[in-house]
Amino acid sequence: LPKISALWSARASLDPAALGTGLIALFLIIVLRRLFPNLPGLIFAMAAVCSYARHLGTGSAEQLADHFCHEAVRRIETLYRELAANHDLVTNRVGKAVLAGDMRWLEDGVEWIGTRE
Repeated sequence: LPKISALWSARASLDPAALGTGLIALFLIIVLRRLFPNLPGLIFAMAAVCSYARHLGTGSAEQLADHFCHEAVRRIETLYRELAANHDLVTNRVGKAVLAGDMRWLEDGVEWIGTRE
């Protein structure tokens, strides 16, 4: 219970913008982590940098945070382009051929250790 009273007494120092940024970032991390494992780290880093820059309250900190976020957005856009330009169709065809036994020739000359199934 002492923690609750400490949080309640600190409510006057709450920054709604920083809280909103943090909540949005948390939501995006949870949702996007399932879809795109590399993105949540970038989003978290962007949220942390922006929150800290707002906390510092200097123009140079906000300028640096803005630059960092622009660079992170470029990395995110690159990740999206790579997702769209995948080779899933070819990979699926090759995988089906392997499962069907059409690629057994790859095993020619391989010394097996143990029993074959």
